[in-house]
Amino acid sequence: MTEEERAAIRTCVGCGYCCKKSLCAMAVWILPPERHEEECPFLYFEGERYRCALAFHRPWAEDLCIGEGCCCSLNTERRKYEAKKGKKVCSAAQKAE
Repeated sequence: MTEEERAAIRTCVGCGYCCKKSLCAMAVWILPPERHEEECPFLYFEGERYRCALAFHRPWAEDLCIGEGCCCSLNTERRKYEAKKGKKVCSAAQKAE
């Protein structure tokens, strides 16, 4: 991953939206096929946010696309997070991407 690609990755707000919607490629690779329809077992809640257990494995962390769904227009979880924190997470330009 280049520096430019790394800079384009958004910071994850910890709302859990992506992992609740579908498994990432890494989870699909690790889990047996009969578990592919379940919510991701690597997603856990800690403090005030969701976290990914796979993200702590350095070689895999960059391939997980963490933060990619935070500004998705369908992400109602982000809206709840914004309301709770009292601040906007994504700009209009990010939401349009």
